Amino acid sequence: MSRLSFEDALRELEALVQRLEQGDVRLEDSLKLYRRGEALKRHCAAKLAEAQAQIQHLTESGDPQPAVAGKPAVAGKPAVADKPAAADKPASSSDSATSSNNDEPSL
Repeated sequence: MSRLSFEDALRELEALVQRLEQGDVRLEDSLKLYRRGEALKRHCAAKLAEAQAQIQHLTESGDPQPAVAGKPAVAGKPAVADKPAAADKPASSSDSATSSNNDEPSL
């Protein structure tokens, strides 16, 4: 079942539900269908969880592509976003004095 796509598993599950809802399936066959439906449900849930984990990784890392161990997302670019240049330099005393003095009227 691991090769079954989410969409194919969902279609099969929907068909099983429709067949069971018709009510003309023998009890033994109903149990078999129910077991298959449970397996399909678990498969779909696992596929959704996998997709959710990938989306969460992409959202948190900012990478445009899923991470590949040891390789950046884009060739020649770091996998982690660079910090802005202003954050790399400590603020000088003249910079902070100038910015605070610009906000206050001079007396």
